[in-house]
Amino acid sequence: MLKSPTLLLTPAQPLLRLLLGTTGLSGTRAFHSSRARAEALKVAFCGSDGFSTESFKALLAYQQANPDRVSTVDLITRQPKPKGRGRATIERTAIQQYTEADAARSAAVACFTPESDAEFSDLQRQRAYDIVIAVSYGRLIPEAFLASLRYGGLNVHPSLLPRYRGAAPLHAALLNRDTYTGVSVQTLHPTKFDHGVVLFQTPEIPIDTNAETLQSLTAKLAPLGAEGLIHVLDQEYYKNPSAHAVDTTKYKKSYTKKVTTESRKVNLVADSVETVLAKYRVFGSVYLLHDFVIRNKKKRSEETVTKRVQLEDGLEDVTAAFSAQHPDLAQSMAIGEYYLDTTDKANSYLVFKLVDGFVAAKSIKMETYSACDAQQLSLSLKKRGIVKQLFI
Repeated sequence: MLKSPTLLLTPAQPLLRLLLGTTGLSGTRAFHSSRARAEALKVAFCGSDGFSTESFKALLAYQQANPDRVSTVDLITRQPKPKGRGRATIERTAIQQYTEADAARSAAVACFTPESDAEFSDLQRQRAYDIVIAVSYGRLIPEAFLASLRYGGLNVHPSLLPRYRGAAPLHAALLNRDTYTGVSVQTLHPTKFDHGVVLFQTPEIPIDTNAETLQSLTAKLAPLGAEGLIHVLDQEYYKNPSAHAVDTTKYKKSYTKKVTTESRKVNLVADSVETVLAKYRVFGSVYLLHDFVIRNKKKRSEETVTKRVQLEDGLEDVTAAFSAQHPDLAQSMAIGEYYLDTTDKANSYLVFKLVDGFVAAKSIKMETYSACDAQQLSLSLKKRGIVKQLFI
């Protein structure tokens, strides 16, 4: 767990007012300096998700207020992907959906989806960008493309670099139950993720380790990253990065792993109650494995298969309450064993045992079945092939 020995910035304090004595993006010329500029920037913005959308919004607002500083903003995003049952639905990235949601904005912003290095180089020959800004884009910007830009590239990264380099810094901060995090604006390194020169860093932003979710932390940090990006652009730090490098020696270097489906799995041997609840706040659900006995009436045989059971809603720590209400049961239950509390049929829940306590869940989804509550599950144990109420 990362704990801060210093004063933390509260969400109510405007970041750039505190750091720069400005009012942020509310004024049309809030970031305008008095330096003359030879020509306005042609910007390629690479992004995909909601976090990057906030920086994109800020950049478009800055361009509109300062056309002498930014002449063009093009959007580069990932190609639409098939999704859903049968992969029949094609889903665009969140940032492309934002762009297309407004007719005027869609007409003003050119959108491209290059995938190969050659396609990036072709795009540069056509558009002649001066700088690229990559925020949660999901891939390394091609080295040749980056080298062709007059001012290289910038990146907004949601951590206090060099801590949590890599693809999932917000996930890591929450799963490690850190008490603070922040946002950095850095230059783009040609061959490595998050090894650029840090040009801007927020103060330490507090995390409520008992309540913060991935969505709430993203909503808290995304506007701060956007303001930091505009500050770096307005002050032209990208022209001479080394002269504006931030001292980041306070934070230890570390790397985050890519988030996979396996990240949501409950490890019954190692995961504590706090760890399981942290996973739930990050991913919105967790899953465990369960053995089911499948009977074949025609062959008069049966086989045991292992399937996932997803816990989706209302996870909470009930260690104290369950131990007080069911002291003998709490003591005798094995790790992974679960109890279906249907005392209140309208508010039933599943309680399962971990190494240090008990967690309750209101919504249970088993493979091939719709989500249900503990009351509904208790009536269909035999049908589902549940012989023993035990996660493995």
